[in-house]
Amino acid sequence: MPTLRGASRLLGRFVDSPSPRRRLVVVCLVLIPWYRLALRKRSFRDLLSFSLYRRADESGDTRTPALASFLDGASPDDIGWAVDRVGSRFRIDGPCLTLALAALFLMSRLGFVADLRIGVARPRSDASQPTARESDTGPAQNIDAHAWLEYNGHILVGDLPDLDRYTPLPTFENVRL
Repeated sequence: MPTLRGASRLLGRFVDSPSPRRRLVVVCLVLIPWYRLALRKRSFRDLLSFSLYRRADESGDTRTPALASFLDGASPDDIGWAVDRVGSRFRIDGPCLTLALAALFLMSRLGFVADLRIGVARPRSDASQPTARESDTGPAQNIDAHAWLEYNGHILVGDLPDLDRYTPLPTFENVRL
């Protein structure tokens, strides 16, 4: 349970942060819980399509006008910062895909092209959790999975100290949705 002092500090940091970041925090407070719920109710394909949707206007601009004007001046680094900050406040299981999709949505709507990456790895051996189980077709291995978002080779959301242990799956760049 947050204390009054902690809430006061958080509010002070929020008010002192640059304007695009404050606005991004407000958007993320709605967007992250929405994606968490949507991941339970909709297919990954639908959510990826929704996140990547870009319709160009007559000038070729792919930004969503209302959101772009509300978040004017927001950079990819600001998006990563806001998604990480707000995402860390929610207690959700497996938050990486939720946060990566929320950041992808914002990047796409603001005209930035980012790559959603999903990687898999063998789980670390842990005495409390079996690493394999028998199935009807033979031994089945458990896997760990992780999602992150890259922009120009830089990880915006989902960076881990041991990210190199995950083998990235092919990107969704040329996937027909």
